[in-house]
Amino acid sequence: MKRWIVGAGMALAVVGCDAGGSDGGAGGGAGGAGGAGEAGPTWHADVAPLLAEKCAGCHHAGGIAPFALDDYGQARGLAPLIVATVESGRMPPWGAQDTEECQPRPFKDDLRLKPEQLDLLRAWQAAGTPEGDAATAAPLPERTLDGLTNPTLTMTPTVPFVTEGVRDQFRCFVLDPGFTDEVHVNGAHFLAGNPLVVHHALLFVTDETDELAGMTDEDGGYDCFGGPAVDAQLVAAWAPGGIPMEFPANAGMPVPAGAKFVMQIHYHPTGMTAEEDATTVQLRLTDGTPEFLALPALIGNFNRADDNGDGLQPDPTDVGPPAFNVPAGARGHVETMRFTVPSELDGRRFPGMFIHSVASHMHYVGTDMRIEVRRPELTPPCETAELDALQSCMDEKCPGQAGPASVACAQQECAAAVEALSGQCGECLVAQVQAGVEDVYGGCRVPPPLPAQYGAIADQPAEECLLQTPDWDFAWQRFYAYDAPIEGLPFVKAGDVFEFRCTYDNSMDNPFVREALRQQGLDAPHDVALGEETLDEMCLMAMTLLYKWE
Repeated sequence: MKRWIVGAGMALAVVGCDAGGSDGGAGGGAGGAGGAGEAGPTWHADVAPLLAEKCAGCHHAGGIAPFALDDYGQARGLAPLIVATVESGRMPPWGAQDTEECQPRPFKDDLRLKPEQLDLLRAWQAAGTPEGDAATAAPLPERTLDGLTNPTLTMTPTVPFVTEGVRDQFRCFVLDPGFTDEVHVNGAHFLAGNPLVVHHALLFVTDETDELAGMTDEDGGYDCFGGPAVDAQLVAAWAPGGIPMEFPANAGMPVPAGAKFVMQIHYHPTGMTAEEDATTVQLRLTDGTPEFLALPALIGNFNRADDNGDGLQPDPTDVGPPAFNVPAGARGHVETMRFTVPSELDGRRFPGMFIHSVASHMHYVGTDMRIEVRRPELTPPCETAELDALQSCMDEKCPGQAGPASVACAQQECAAAVEALSGQCGECLVAQVQAGVEDVYGGCRVPPPLPAQYGAIADQPAEECLLQTPDWDFAWQRFYAYDAPIEGLPFVKAGDVFEFRCTYDNSMDNPFVREALRQQGLDAPHDVALGEETLDEMCLMAMTLLYKWE
């Protein structure tokens, strides 16, 4: 099956709390006076639409939040708390921020309140939280909690899972869709069976069905903290209030015949009673093969540097080769990783891809992650004509030679062809031979132009920050989808370079570290390495990409 997953595993918790509608919805239109006139903002005319758009995805009756904000009687008494948490940035939960070093393109369904919306809440509180006239109430934005539009199929575990106690649990459920042909997923959504305890859900697809059979118990599931524990492709992610994952109508993710899905649920028990859950996942399939293929990619968790300079980058604490290690007590510790877009995908020339959405991922020690892409101007190293004479001579004079021996043979037996090479071409050939690259000539050859069917792609900046989550919180993660048509999305081609920087606080000053240690029965931090467990760490970039073959 098709994959572009680079690095080690993951434990991804993605949380939305969108209530439907975009930043320009009913709440955004309230401004500061709405329909309240000189009396100031009121609940029905101004505040209810704003809270419905920004908060009610989690804060509704029966939701995972501890109280509802869709009722005037409840909300009026919480006005001081609402204003304080919005002012502090703790609510609504939205990790992507504009900083001095990162101004990403606009995202869809941005939960952040504009300054005038915060002023509205302040004015409502200062005015004594007036209710206004229900007969002239402003319309509320539609909530998207009822599911995916026009799902093709739904899947639910056959046996409900019971969660109890006080510690979070991660459980994987194997779901068989019974696909006899390849299909393409255009949309996905989760319906929490028990919103009180379902913290987030992930859906993976895998063709390693035999391995799954050996891991599942009689109820069709197994415990899993970090990902599904098999080679699998991420399909979708959800959390309370999250809106459906939907690609454009002409795009879909291929799923091979015979593949199975693994749904991972992060349960957050109530600590009071045992709770039963049977969460449902909905999928919408395309009618036939779509124009664009969708590819979720997980890149990172590198524990070493590659010969080409990709992978884990050196940091001041390294002695010898780069090593991922966050020392006990370290504050502001930084690990940086790099990944160069390859020249091939599934044995074919890399077609160029649009970035549909992006996410960052760390565990409890992480505090900040920044993802950027650099698009270097690449000077083609070798013209095809330059290589023909050398390759023909090498085939005749140096058959079977490899590595440094092939370089020595070329210089001795094919001197005229070597001298005819341009300097950059020769440097590329020698460097790739020394690195042990098998297809030396292909790696140094001039890459062909981008597929013609993409048409005119708008100029892309030489450097672009895609995402920064400077106040990282494991409990509030999500994918951030760019608010643009396909042709307006960030575009990457072979040779472009992703760099992501992860910052960690492995001290008792970090409240998440304190809590993780408490759950493990520990009272002091220890050195942290890459891994799947709670007190291990990750530095992982997640993306959904859209592309098409020639």
